[in-house]
Amino acid sequence: MSSTSFVIPRRSTIDSDGKPHKVTIGVLDLTSTFTYTVVPKLSLHAFLKASTINTSDKQLLAGPVSVFMDNNFITHSSIENVC
Repeated sequence: MSSTSFVIPRRSTIDSDGKPHKVTIGVLDLTSTFTYTVVPKLSLHAFLKASTINTSDKQLLAGPVSVFMDNNFITHSSIENVC
């Protein structure tokens, strides 16, 4: 098992109400390659798929992520465990 520590860049107030809370710990500008996927037998729609390599010096933990393109929210996704 390993652990990771983060320094939050600004102060945050987190209520001690026993509920989960989210705090942004960083924003990374990563380059992606894009491909369109189509399966006409299953859907009339084309799906845009992005593949991204972490080129930053930050360790990314497995779990849910929010994806933005040109400062616009696109979708929720997830990062899988990477060894």
